[in-house]
This record gives sequence, structure tokens and C-alpha cells, in this order.
Amino acid sequence: MAPRGLPKAVEKRLVDAFAEALRAPDVRAALEADGAARVVADSSPAGMRERIERELAEFRKNVKPGAISFD
Repeated sequence: MAPRGLPKAVEKRLVDAFAEALRAPDVRAALEADGAARVVADSSPAGMRERIERELAEFRKNVKPGAISFD
């Protein structure tokens, strides 16, 4: 996640650094031990956007029937 309008060069540096960190054996082992490896499987901007949209749709489907608001 980053602010809207983030320069593409900065976005690329962040994505590359994040991907490099995820390739580190100790980071990978920690994520797998916590069950979070699946969460960051596709950490590209498009992949994260898709995941967030999918999760929001699921929350709305489950929250709306219970009359729970996000306010």
C-alpha cells in the first residue's frame, strides 16, 4: 500500500525491495510458520489490489446482512 500518485520509479523500488525480502529464507520461513506465506504470494501492486478488492467484497457480503456498518 502506498499513497495515490506515488511516482512509478518509487513504486518499482518498493516492489523490488519487498520481493527481495520475501525471497530471503528466514523471512519465508517466518511467514510460513505464521501461515502468512499465502497472503503475500502475489505481492505485486496488481495482485495486492485484486486481493483487497476480493476481501472487501467478501466483507460486504458478510457484514451487510448483519446490519454492521463500517462507520
